[in-house]
Amino acid sequence: MSDETAMGISLALGGGNTINYNFMLTPYYRIYFGKKDNAAGFFIEGSASAFSYENDYYYNPYVNSDTNTEFGYGLGLAIGSKFMSRSQKWFGEMVYGIGRNFAKSEEYGENIYPRVGLNIGRRF
Repeated sequence: MSDETAMGISLALGGGNTINYNFMLTPYYRIYFGKKDNAAGFFIEGSASAFSYENDYYYNPYVNSDTNTEFGYGLGLAIGSKFMSRSQKWFGEMVYGIGRNFAKSEEYGENIYPRVGLNIGRRF
């Protein structure tokens, strides 16, 4: 978009026993505060997400829980930093933030979701 802003889409796939998210699709908008010629350095990010996750419902502490696949959507904020190679073709970035799940009520589970990433890529 410009030397100070960028838009993009992030896709995250989860799995395993410790990660409850199946997938997360996150379009984002970033404002960079680093060098003015290559959209790199420190940034802040606003995002919207749509995701699928596994949720455990406990009806009684002495009875096993039920697991349901649910869908959520929300808005989030993040901070991060982007590093460029000398040739300006390769980059690495770290991003960390949280978002608010608007499809979930407080009585059934968490209202926040993570926005964490360690990315390596190439500009075309």
